[in-house]
Amino acid sequence: MIVKGIQNQPASAASIGKSKAASFEAINDNQVNHDFQLNELTNRIDKALVLQAQSTMLIQNQIMQIANTLDDKMMEWDKSSQERIDKFDLLCNRTPMDIQTSLLNAADKLKNDWIISFNKAKKEQEALIYKLDVERTKRIAADTDKVAVKVINALNENTQKAIKELKA
Repeated sequence: MIVKGIQNQPASAASIGKSKAASFEAINDNQVNHDFQLNELTNRIDKALVLQAQSTMLIQNQIMQIANTLDDKMMEWDKSSQERIDKFDLLCNRTPMDIQTSLLNAADKLKNDWIISFNKAKKEQEALIYKLDVERTKRIAADTDKVAVKVINALNENTQKAIKELKA
């Protein structure tokens, strides 16, 4: 509301000085407030970057864990497969020479029966080795899936933390 009679009064030097000081102080306050807000934003971004770095480190650790687990499982499978093959070879080579000779000299039916039995046992061993391989593959896949779920959950959790930091 404008008071009549005050409009026509000339501004005094003191009045102008006070007005300049008030304007300068308002600008200064705005600048300080702006700087404070920038510092707060920088701090939030820094926190989000730290959380993202933690996520990256977690992923790297989980990937190394998966690689080590797979290496261990593959070495275990190779060792187990080789042991089974060695046992099978040993079994095949254990047949005494005189039995082999007598079978070779026996009637064709007996020889054929022995060959059929031998081939049947060989196929059974191969089937067992294949079955073990399939089971190990399933176990490795299940272990890998568990680790992948852990990695995804950790990433989601850290991403949510980073988002909260940026929104705060």
